[in-house]
Amino acid sequence: MRQVWYDDLGPILESLVASLAADLKAERLALWILRLDGRHFLEDPPRNRYMRPRSPQKGCTKPQPSGLIDEEDVDLIDPEAPAHRALVLEAVFPEFCQCPLGFPRTLPEDDFLYRLMESDQRECVPLGGRPVELLGLPEPAGRYQWICRLANGRQMLGLIAVEPGPAAPADFGPAFEQAWKKHVIQWERLQLEASLARRTRILEAIQAVGNTITSQLEIHDILQSVVEQATVLMKAKTASLMLVNPETNELVLESVYGSSPDYIRKPNLDIETSLVGRVVKSGRPIMVRDVRACEAYQHRELAHSEGLVSLLSVPLRWRDRCMGALNVYAARRYRYTADNIYLLTLLASQSAIAIQNARTLSQAKHLEEQVHDLDKRSMIGELAAGVAHEIRNPLAVVKMLIDNWESHNAAEAEDIRVIASQLHGINRCVTQLLEVARPRPSEFDWITLPREIQAIVQLLRLRLRDQGIDLLIDLPEELPEVRVDVSQLRQLLMNLLLNALNVMPQGGRISVHAWRMEGREMDSIQGETIVPFSQAGDSEGLQQPVVCLSLSDTGGGIREDEVRGIFEPFKTGTPGGFGLGLVVVKRIVEDHGAGLKVLNHPGEGLTFFLFLRARPIDPGNGSS
Repeated sequence: MRQVWYDDLGPILESLVASLAADLKAERLALWILRLDGRHFLEDPPRNRYMRPRSPQKGCTKPQPSGLIDEEDVDLIDPEAPAHRALVLEAVFPEFCQCPLGFPRTLPEDDFLYRLMESDQRECVPLGGRPVELLGLPEPAGRYQWICRLANGRQMLGLIAVEPGPAAPADFGPAFEQAWKKHVIQWERLQLEASLARRTRILEAIQAVGNTITSQLEIHDILQSVVEQATVLMKAKTASLMLVNPETNELVLESVYGSSPDYIRKPNLDIETSLVGRVVKSGRPIMVRDVRACEAYQHRELAHSEGLVSLLSVPLRWRDRCMGALNVYAARRYRYTADNIYLLTLLASQSAIAIQNARTLSQAKHLEEQVHDLDKRSMIGELAAGVAHEIRNPLAVVKMLIDNWESHNAAEAEDIRVIASQLHGINRCVTQLLEVARPRPSEFDWITLPREIQAIVQLLRLRLRDQGIDLLIDLPEELPEVRVDVSQLRQLLMNLLLNALNVMPQGGRISVHAWRMEGREMDSIQGETIVPFSQAGDSEGLQQPVVCLSLSDTGGGIREDEVRGIFEPFKTGTPGGFGLGLVVVKRIVEDHGAGLKVLNHPGEGLTFFLFLRARPIDPGNGSS
């Protein structure tokens, strides 16, 4: 007869159960497999007598279990919690003994069969019609049902309920013990085969994942591929990858798969106090069987809402450095096996290599861009020197003559005005070339920012009026002083305002705002970082107060992939422009040890955020 199986263990156990039923001359048979924290016996490593010892670790003389990782290599965060037991119906025999629709495959936790599992009683126990009742089958007439423990040494496998057939021996208990001794070796062999199959699948999976990951070049694509593969291979509900931010000593969520937006928005984790931070600090994996009940887990409410239960977190190692952690969550209580840990650790190792390669490639591209930029500046310097020698001196003579030329003829006066305007443009181009190629040394002083902004605005008031530009200025009087080179700051402000005017020839709005903030709050400002504040100044810059100056326009913005390009020499979208104004802005920001971000709204406009070091508040009088 054909057997009816449930779940994925049925096909595996088919021949064993059929053989046992034949030897026992059983009329009907039901098999429950014990799961401890979600694991059944085929997920556990084989008994030691079938395991080859690996080489002893340094300082250890005892043989170690086979495999590269043991469960002892993992920190179990909730060891005091008792293991959750479940007896799950995996098979019934023969075909017509199917469970009715809606039958609970897992026995209730208070069922007396669990007590039988705990007893030392080895013989079979006649239970009347109890197992038949569990299966929802008709009560047999005049025969007993027997239920027997299945064990291999100290390892409990489950329970088997048997209804002996007419040809079964009268003394069924000893007959079952004899039959089980004969069959237990087959169950042990099955466990070995399952272990070998798992290892084979692990190696095949890692090879496939390695090919997938290493074929990616962009770090974002690599991280997303890692979490997707981890979710599939570990049969997890959610997988996430977090990388270390050395500046803030936090773990930042870089990529996640299988979660809601609420999980993505959760705050960064402090390495010193968080659970996953232990992985980075110790370099050892951690396991939590139920994060919802773990006091050390910081986001228990989020775990409830997301349906996250068991956690396995392994470090992302590159040489002797831990760059982050790879985490997988199961939707049920589960104690991960050594093979699970081994698989995720191998995946993390592959991922760390791919991430480091992507970073190296990105750094190489950045260095190449810097070299290219230096070549441009060198070329500009040579060009500027020639321009200064060949053009500027005769240009000054022509400009002086034009300025002194008076005419009472209206048409002629208009021509003179046009000539003077064009000469002014040529002179501005030469000046910008010299500023880019040969910047002068900076002279820093503490100044009041609103006063300098008002002075620049006053110089541009006529052009603002002629172009129909609305100017909104919000500069609090209590702003602290900032440490700048006054001349360079004026040049920076002038270039930013001129850039805004150039992109709004038919009118628009310019908004200028400034406020005080702490250095560590700069990350909360949206936008692409052009000049990182923390890389251009003292090591304590993030702990110091700063003044944030924002300048917004309604000039329509640019494409997302063009944000960095506007700070490269000779790249401009303005007719008649030279593409040097924002190059000068970037260089001045770098020279000041300041920070610069750009927030682009395509179709609307650009916002520039300038972060300047502010004078610290005097604790004695509460003023700057």
